[in-house]
Amino acid sequence: MSSLALYRRYRPESFAEVIGQEHVTAPLMQALRNNRVNHAYLFSGPRGCGKTTSARILARCLNCEQGPTPTPAGSASPARTSPGTGRVHRRHRDRRRLARWCGRCP
Repeated sequence: MSSLALYRRYRPESFAEVIGQEHVTAPLMQALRNNRVNHAYLFSGPRGCGKTTSARILARCLNCEQGPTPTPAGSASPARTSPGTGRVHRRHRDRRRLARWCGRCP
């Protein structure tokens, strides 16, 4: 049996599996149904209330192969990836290269 953290093993896969967060899941599912998803969402609250879980499910719903849907497909791999995922790493690499070239760190 592989060692997998409990929070990853038992994380809900869809909004229907999230328990006790209807005030969060219902508006998100309604926005997905009506195709009226905002450009940004701010998940806030105390530790352990489901911010990361809700954000992950929302990301899966938005990146689904069938398009934005409140019930994501069961595929484990995302259909689309963000085109700028490597930009942050390149910026840090360029900053380190520039620091070596200049002889001092900023």
